Amino acid sequence: MILGREPELAVAELASVIERDGLACHIIEVSPVWALVEGEVSADLFQTLGGSIKFAQVVGESEFTADALVALLTEQLVARPNPRVEFGISWHGDSRYPRWFMGVGLKVKREVKVQAHVRYVVSRDPALSSVVVAKNHLLPPAGFEFIIVPHEGKLLISRTLGVQDFEAWGKRDFGRPG
Repeated sequence: MILGREPELAVAELASVIERDGLACHIIEVSPVWALVEGEVSADLFQTLGGSIKFAQVVGESEFTADALVALLTEQLVARPNPRVEFGISWHGDSRYPRWFMGVGLKVKREVKVQAHVRYVVSRDPALSSVVVAKNHLLPPAGFEFIIVPHEGKLLISRTLGVQDFEAWGKRDFGRPG
């Protein structure tokens, strides 16, 4: 889970919902940016959470280098049978991203371009917003947003499964008190 603006509240909310609903999952690690949850988290459950902005499934781990990350992301993208690939990459680490990170997407695009038509979605920030992910069709089944998180000296790579319903939350926020 990628946590929102108030991470402590988001983690408390997640823990409360897990306990309330008796879900077969538990929080195994928390940072100021993300929470690692072991077990099944459904899209329906995620949409009830107000404090989390993205949820993803871990797909791999790589060394903390550009070459290792490019290789893993390329492998994930070419393993799909679709001749068209749309993807984006987001850094959601506690610390600043390494200098080499901003060039990873273009390297992946060059590698995948040999086998498929590729569209790489970028942003000024190292992390794509929920709006960018949703509006650029980077969610499954066809699209890919890879979330990169530094973890214990390596990079944890996840594929985004869902993003916060920003339009519904916006209506709730700005439609009050009507």
